[in-house]
Amino acid sequence: MRLILCLVACLMLAITVEGHAAGPVSSTAAAPTLTEGTANSFSSDLAGNVRTTLGTLFSGEDQTNNVLRVEGQFTPSGNITSDTQIKASAGYVHNLVCIGTDATATAGTIILYNNTAESGTVIVSWAVQASAYLQPVVFPLDAVMSTGIYLGFTTTADITCTVSYR
Repeated sequence: MRLILCLVACLMLAITVEGHAAGPVSSTAAAPTLTEGTANSFSSDLAGNVRTTLGTLFSGEDQTNNVLRVEGQFTPSGNITSDTQIKASAGYVHNLVCIGTDATATAGTIILYNNTAESGTVIVSWAVQASAYLQPVVFPLDAVMSTGIYLGFTTTADITCTVSYR
């Protein structure tokens, strides 16, 4: 059996393909010019597996900074101050950000629904107190909305909200 393996290895080293000797390829060697249907020799490890490299970029790869970027692609709803249908079909809510628009907000409730109207499944309900909201209040949700996206305001004024969704 060893003799047969040695003979096969010797034959592989002796075969030439378009002037290139079959066998290991240096990692610093220039890639050969190939055309469709051209035979090529491959380097393999001791188990017979073909050695491979990542010679092309992945989709989304930032080669300049040597990273694979993953980023959210969300649409901001804009400043909403009253009952509003954000999306009339299934979607995804990344976050809800609310902030006061003057010195003191009017007490009430802001509710985000998984629906196309002001009813149904409540995703978040925020009881707004009559106080100043000088810093944004952020609700990180990352919630799947199977029906739609609706933002309801109940007796609340002086607060504006933005929904980031897709």
